[in-house]
Amino acid sequence: MSVAAVDYDWRERRSPPQRWTGFVNADVDPVPAARPLVSPQSTASRPQWFEPTLRRIVELLELGPNWDGRGSAAVNRDALSFALHMLWQTMGYATAAPSMVPLGNGGVQLLWSNASAEIEVEVIRPNEIMIYYLNRQAGADREWRAETEFSELADLLRAHFT
Repeated sequence: MSVAAVDYDWRERRSPPQRWTGFVNADVDPVPAARPLVSPQSTASRPQWFEPTLRRIVELLELGPNWDGRGSAAVNRDALSFALHMLWQTMGYATAAPSMVPLGNGGVQLLWSNASAEIEVEVIRPNEIMIYYLNRQAGADREWRAETEFSELADLLRAHFT
């Protein structure tokens, strides 16, 4: 056997097997598929409260020290970041955007108010917030501290401001 014959024989045994594709020249009609409808409340769209809240956060970040002429601290970026993080955890898609007010200590206060209830959330710094809830219909109020657990706040927002 010659060297060329051995080389050819080796390649034939070691080459990958030819695969049958069968449909290379097939004539196939496209299959129509309806696109799924995506509701405006899907997770792909931003919540209604996000844009106005983000605009207000930008305004608050532009405030410098002594923004009120009484020596107040500039709004703390960490407090605003934590407030936004808390809102992502507690707000529903259609929950009303809060009013946001700077505090003299560098924190921020979030406010929701309507005929049935009022909620005030004071973000002093990350993981240090005070929540005040007034139920106008029942004439009852409550105040508590929170750090990282906001489920009660989420329930109140859903009940009164969605």
